[in-house]
Amino acid sequence: MNKDSNHHDLNTEVAPSTRPKGVSYKFRAECESDSFLVRVAFANWVLGWHERRDFPYPDVEVEMELLESAPKIEELSWFIQQLVDCHVIEETLELSQHYTGERRDRSRQSVRPLDEIISTVQNPLSRAPEALKNRGIRAQVAATALRKMLPPSAKGSKDVAVRNILSGA
Repeated sequence: MNKDSNHHDLNTEVAPSTRPKGVSYKFRAECESDSFLVRVAFANWVLGWHERRDFPYPDVEVEMELLESAPKIEELSWFIQQLVDCHVIEETLELSQHYTGERRDRSRQSVRPLDEIISTVQNPLSRAPEALKNRGIRAQVAATALRKMLPPSAKGSKDVAVRNILSGA
């Protein structure tokens, strides 16, 4: 934290001399849950991840930096094709310098990775349901704690979004 302000620096960087080399990609996803699947699938290679949303739309634009040793773009495309309903990601995935956000008319030629690489992606995906369950529990605990801090008049709010958040829904 900067001593002169209340600013927290969340962009911590590894010193350039010790930071592994990476390759930067961008893609667009129809929603956050789609980008989450890709982040989980490629977790073993992620050096950086940045999501940007243009509300009120659920679309998410993602820039991810993967280790240089990560699968190449044709293999990444193959993995994304295996994820249910992530076609927008596959159709927009590009190296950052070539990214336009536009969907390609046809799929890129994908390449099936080696079995050991498939296992590297399958393992974190198989643990994702438990991680999501834990995230939900933590969110519900936080919502309950916040509800206890509200005055009684706010607890009976007619606002549906607030009521859903406070109820843990």
